[in-house]
Amino acid sequence: MIKVNFNLREPAAKKESGLRIVLRYNNNRVYYNIKESINPRFWNSEEQRAKQTKQFPEYPEFNRRLDQVEVDIKSVFRRYLNDNSNSIPSPETLKKLLDKEFSPETQQEIGLFAFFDRFIKYSESGRVNEKTGKPISKNTIRTYNTALSHLKAFQSITKRRIDFDTIDIDFYSEFTTYLAKTKKLSTNAIAKNIQILKTVLTESVERRINNNLAFKSPRFKTVREESDSIYLTDLELKQLYELDLSEKPRLDKIRDLFLVGCYTGLRYSDFSSLSKENIFIENDKNAFIKINDTKKQRNLLLFPYMMLFQK
Repeated sequence: MIKVNFNLREPAAKKESGLRIVLRYNNNRVYYNIKESINPRFWNSEEQRAKQTKQFPEYPEFNRRLDQVEVDIKSVFRRYLNDNSNSIPSPETLKKLLDKEFSPETQQEIGLFAFFDRFIKYSESGRVNEKTGKPISKNTIRTYNTALSHLKAFQSITKRRIDFDTIDIDFYSEFTTYLAKTKKLSTNAIAKNIQILKTVLTESVERRINNNLAFKSPRFKTVREESDSIYLTDLELKQLYELDLSEKPRLDKIRDLFLVGCYTGLRYSDFSSLSKENIFIENDKNAFIKINDTKKQRNLLLFPYMMLFQK
């Protein structure tokens, strides 16, 4: 695969310096200049990104643009391999492909669906959640794909063109009605789709691909409602635990996993990935699970439930 490095063209400059990319693949080294520039005193040469400093408040957007450039380069390289039976592009061919990818005409032509798809690929490649500082989870990426599918289906069914310039209050009203009446989504599910769309639109504005700010209207809102919590009683859990499934080993394991989720409150993505390394048996009465929770991103020491380990 191709390796992408960002360097300053003039590291000793007193003012802004342009950036140069060094691409390495299959014993080839290719230098490629991009239009981004930065004052060297705000550049972290080890991280190859802008320093996170108040003196350069634009660093989040600047670093996101570099992240996207890296994703785009790898996508161009991968597409060439796929289209040419895995043959490696020459440095000259790769430069021409990159010139086309990053030309103003190509950047202006990108539509909402194409940008949404790039946003998903960017998230899959390691985009970091600014609130948690952690990579975007697989479950979140799955919701991105679902939201994009709903948008495409809405365009197909209603024959309404969906693009950056058509996202307005009328679109919001029609789309939420479609999700509620045609797709039968709950209020909270609709809110999730609108939230994701607004995240993508915000990203497109920050990348200067879209200048339509209608989605920032107070009327373009995410409406949520309290949901009913459905749960099993202690007696029902006990009955489930005592159910004899010895002749059905697969169901026996599924039942145990379900009980782990019930007793610990872990989400499926966490308890379904538990292994022996997460289990700590303290004594005959106490056993603990220690995990790195996917949302809280911290180690949790959970309450003992020894009975599940006595089988």
